[in-house]
Amino acid sequence: SYLGATFGLAYSCDAVVAIAAGQMAQVAAVRLGPTGPFYYSPLFLIMATVFVLLFWSKEGEASKKEQDKGASSLKKEKPTMKEGTEIIMSDPKILCLGIVQSLFEASMYVFVICWSPLMKMAIQSAYGESTTVPYGKIFSCFMAACMLGSTVFGFLSGHQLRIPKLLFMVTGIASLSLALPLKVTSKDASSIGFGEVIGLYTSFLAFEACVGMYFPSIGTLRGALLPDAHRSIIMTLFAVPQNLIVVVVFLLLDHLGHKGSLALASFLLGLAAMTMLWLDYRMLEEEQRRKHIREKFRTGAMRARLLGMAISGFTDCLKKSKTRDAREVALDRSSRESYASFGASSMLY
Repeated sequence: SYLGATFGLAYSCDAVVAIAAGQMAQVAAVRLGPTGPFYYSPLFLIMATVFVLLFWSKEGEASKKEQDKGASSLKKEKPTMKEGTEIIMSDPKILCLGIVQSLFEASMYVFVICWSPLMKMAIQSAYGESTTVPYGKIFSCFMAACMLGSTVFGFLSGHQLRIPKLLFMVTGIASLSLALPLKVTSKDASSIGFGEVIGLYTSFLAFEACVGMYFPSIGTLRGALLPDAHRSIIMTLFAVPQNLIVVVVFLLLDHLGHKGSLALASFLLGLAAMTMLWLDYRMLEEEQRRKHIREKFRTGAMRARLLGMAISGFTDCLKKSKTRDAREVALDRSSRESYASFGASSMLY
């Protein structure tokens, strides 16, 4: 029951770390130039390595001690790509989940490729080509919007909102948020002003807020639909079409342009929204079917209980009537015997 809230909290913490990273990258870029952040990143990788060496092995040993003997037998039978493919193709819900994940995350990476050139074009068109674009601060604001989306997801999941319905709305809003900037990018550089920059930036923030709601939503659905034994292999298979889409868009970037790539990302998100709508319908239908079965089972159990009570009551009545008849027979026999003895004694007198 805490799965959705846990995912929301986890991605909110990720966004906090990303906000701090964006601010540090901005400072490094100002001091050391555009390559400045790359000089600082190895320090954090070394810190992460030290942390893993000190703490990760202990956690692994503790978890191994808690495992039973049956887990070792399961490890011998590792899931294969063939089994994962068969599971995906045999369950339409898992297939739709994979389509949604591939399309959304491919669109997200296309957005990563396009947002910085489009923001640079809009800002320098509005304020002059000599204007320095604060990429680190913009990225930090994106991550703040992402954290806001994760927080909103945690709030909505606590109010019993269905996750498939929420993910459908998220994919639809994300598609619109990438479609609106196309109007700004289609204008001439001379006609772009402050309003266009704000509109482009607001659309990108809305998309990042959708990203913040997407990750805990898709994580919750994966936890509900994917079998535990094949979860890793199925997620690996989901990443194959996602990476293919990103590579194809990147190779065709010179022909599509950033505007065309963003339009393609918006179209893919629209397909993801339609797929999610169908998945929501199927999951809702199954929930209603299970609810109907539970109600029928509850009604049948109540009828069986009432029937059992009636049978036990009828049995008790029969037992009582037999006992009463036996008592009456015994009483009648004793009264006849006493009357006979009384008649005999009276004759003697």
